[in-house]
This record gives sequence, structure tokens and C-alpha cells, in this order.
Amino acid sequence: MTTSHITEFHQRDLPAAQRFAVQGMHLDRYTSNALESYLYGKLATYQAFDPATIALGAYVDQRLVGFIFARITSDHAHRLNWHQRLYVRLAERVIAWSPYRSEATAYDRANQQMFRQLRDPQPDAEITFFAVDPQMTGHHIGSQLLAAVEHRLAGKRLYLYTDSSCNYPFYFKRGFTAAATRTLTLPPDEQELTCYLLTKQLVTTPQTPV
Repeated sequence: MTTSHITEFHQRDLPAAQRFAVQGMHLDRYTSNALESYLYGKLATYQAFDPATIALGAYVDQRLVGFIFARITSDHAHRLNWHQRLYVRLAERVIAWSPYRSEATAYDRANQQMFRQLRDPQPDAEITFFAVDPQMTGHHIGSQLLAAVEHRLAGKRLYLYTDSSCNYPFYFKRGFTAAATRTLTLPPDEQELTCYLLTKQLVTTPQTPV
């Protein structure tokens, strides 16, 4: 087990976070175009970072090895600067006209449908993005990050979206349960993807993070 230093995420590390995200989202399954993967990974990272009220990074020898972004649902942090926000607006317009628009729309619609299924109490906080350097797999970096964010959100009901292309069993082993699921069939190879909305009620008195 590698013990990382969990601290506030440094905005300068967004490019590294983006690289982890591209690999974690397995974008190579949907496009062989490296530029498309880069641009979409950058957009997804920005979209998750901007509203985050909690942004933590795991560092080993001052090198980012993982990150987790979360937000309290009633708050919005506005972390992006003006040119990053401009990139988001332009990229969203490009995707709206891209061949992958239908896939993105189907995925977003599935998430919205699952959220409407949630019963009271409604969740208080969301994990918006979570990824670890693939070279650090097996070093419990993800567990350390999750423990740290749960410590910050003690007493709240936490939720997140994930799918079968990701390491979703990780969350089940740490007390999350599936509140809703949806199965999608995505072009071009009619690949089936199961979407999950997971929730966890955090204890009021937090444990010390690992």
C-alpha cells in the first residue's frame, strides 16, 4: 500500500487529471481518434471541476496520482477561469453536432431518469469525478481519496453515477448501494452498457481518513 498525501487539488494539475480521466472512462472504446479523446476528456474534467465544492488530490512526492471532485448539491464553486469556461461552451457546441451526440444524449438521459427514481431523502452531495493514475492501481489511492471526501461530507447522503465500463464494484465494497440502473445499447457495435446511480448514507461522526 502506498500512502499518499491527500490535500486540496491544485488547478495546475488539471492536465494530469484529464489524462487519468481519459483512461478511466475508456474513451478508446468509442473513438480511435486521439484528438477526440483528448478534447472530450478535457471537457469532462472541466465540467466536473467547475461546480466542485470539494476538490482533493492524492500526491506522492508532489506528483498527482489521483483526484476526487464532489459537490454539495445546493452549492456551486465556479472554479474555472474565463478561458476554461469558454472552452467548455465551445466544446459543448461541437459535441452537439458530432457523431457522438446520440451516445452522450442517451447516457445523460439515463442518468436523469435514474435520478428521478430516487426516493426521499434526496441526496445532499454528489461525487462528480473520481480517477486514479492507472500506474498506481492496487496501491489503495482510490480508497484513501474516498475516505477523505466522506470525512468532509459526514452525515450527508452521497450519490454518484457510474457504469459497467468502470470499476463499479469498488463502490459496492465500500458501502454504496445501487438506487437505480439503466441498460443502454450504444453504436457503432451495439455494445451494452449498464448505468448505475449509487448512494451511501454517511455517518454523522466521521472516521479518520485512511
